[in-house]
Amino acid sequence: MTNRNIIFQNFDAALDELKRKLYDGEYYNTPNSCVYVLYNIEIHGFQTFASSLCNSSSSGENGMSEYSTTIRILAIKTNLEEFDGHINKKINQNLLENLSKEEYRKLLIDYLVHLGLEKIQTNPLDVAAMHEMQSKDVKSFINKLQYTPQKVDDLPLLLVGWYRIPPAIARLIAKNIIQDKNMEIYTDNKAQKWIKLQSTLL
Repeated sequence: MTNRNIIFQNFDAALDELKRKLYDGEYYNTPNSCVYVLYNIEIHGFQTFASSLCNSSSSGENGMSEYSTTIRILAIKTNLEEFDGHINKKINQNLLENLSKEEYRKLLIDYLVHLGLEKIQTNPLDVAAMHEMQSKDVKSFINKLQYTPQKVDDLPLLLVGWYRIPPAIARLIAKNIIQDKNMEIYTDNKAQKWIKLQSTLL
């Protein structure tokens, strides 16, 4: 149930998998359980995860502390009162004539996920890119810019090609690197913009 091996290159695909897990009952319904969408900065991708214990300081299973390589993007509570109990009560009160119980259940799940998304104050891709700036791979990439300047336009392609970072996130990381005050951008005689890390900072 808690398989974290499937890696998604974009948030929408991970969100679809999260909803599938909820549709199919692949979650805990203990008093403090949740399902998550996580971003893993070590393997550079989104994952879905079911946990029997959900709280503000943990995204691990069964009370483990939050994994240092993962960032929790979205959490949906699946305890009996707030999930199955709530859904079943709605179905019994408002079952629509042209929908089966299963179809109506899926609509209610979609709505609960929508409410969860509304609580996210920052775009998931921006969150992932911000944390990627502290990842081992991105730090290594930045350090290489001191000795091997790169074309500004090539930064996203290099991040994707060297480290398999999702393209949409790679573009945001490149933007963050370009805006970093420690970077120097210059133009060559062919009007190509290059970027390098200022050598005095290392």
